[in-house]
Amino acid sequence: MKRLAGLIALFVFAAAPFPSGAFPDGAPWGSADPSGAQNCASCHFDSEAVLSSDALFFLGSVPEKILAGEAYSFGVASLADINSVVGFLLAATCEGEPCGVFLPGESGQEVNGSQIRSTELQTPFSKGGASGIASWIVQWRAPIDLTSPVDFHFAVNIANDDQSPLGDQIHYRSHTIPME
Repeated sequence: MKRLAGLIALFVFAAAPFPSGAFPDGAPWGSADPSGAQNCASCHFDSEAVLSSDALFFLGSVPEKILAGEAYSFGVASLADINSVVGFLLAATCEGEPCGVFLPGESGQEVNGSQIRSTELQTPFSKGGASGIASWIVQWRAPIDLTSPVDFHFAVNIANDDQSPLGDQIHYRSHTIPME
């Protein structure tokens, strides 16, 4: 009887349409905003998503104000356990609509207009501690017809690298930059 129960559990687990199999190339475009119908936590549902996470931050020369048509280069980063792997998705919106374009940058990144994501997972770098940091440099160009502040929606999956949506932790952070 135990063997039959084990076989049934294995069949149910193997037949379940896990999202990691549905999106083997990374997070679906449009899932960086936690208020969206389809967001990172929709697939990585094993634990509560962290909204406005202190583990996520913007680095370096994030502009104080956005100038129409200007290009900006800045970093985004995540604190994470050194035994995890980390991937990100970043989207720019103006009044809830896609805004500006990300430019091709570092290897291991993929661009889709106003969104950019990692295509290669990072292991957080640490100098001897249990926590580390994963970071990425991105380049973004503001639209020429900019008429509102820009919202950057940053989502990170701090994953256990088991190729399933279980045991992962989704973090979100948004940052609004006014226009000049």
